[in-house]
Amino acid sequence: MLAAMKIAPALAAVLLAAAVPAAAQETPPGPDATATVTAFAPGQVWTLKDTALDGTRLIVDKLETVDGQSVVHVSLTGVPVPGAAPMTMAHLPFSEDAVRESVDRLVQSNGQPFPGFADGYAQWQQAHGGVFTASVSVVIGLIVTAVHAPPPGQSG
Repeated sequence: MLAAMKIAPALAAVLLAAAVPAAAQETPPGPDATATVTAFAPGQVWTLKDTALDGTRLIVDKLETVDGQSVVHVSLTGVPVPGAAPMTMAHLPFSEDAVRESVDRLVQSNGQPFPGFADGYAQWQQAHGGVFTASVSVVIGLIVTAVHAPPPGQSG
């Protein structure tokens, strides 16, 4: 699990660069500024639109509004990794729009939060973490590349 792994410095740099701090998100004024997440609910399990991620499942673990932005906290299972077993990611915070644009089909609506989600969420809160606004497949690609990149000075 990503939350249980010791994150390599390269992965930390990728995650910091890809996540936009919630406070830095600009929310347009008006009634939508305090909108809450309505399209998703905890316990939902979704497939993704990206056909390269057919076996991957997105689990909605928690919904919240941070600085006026709807945030969907998810876990991912079955993430393909070239030459290795599929990977699990216990906690990733996304904007609602990024999740909406990434999911394809609801396959379960009464699931449980992913084991390990609470630890990852607590780390995110403590670090005052950001929120991914890129698609789920783009973020998966960044993480898989960072985690499985050869050490500096070695070719893959």
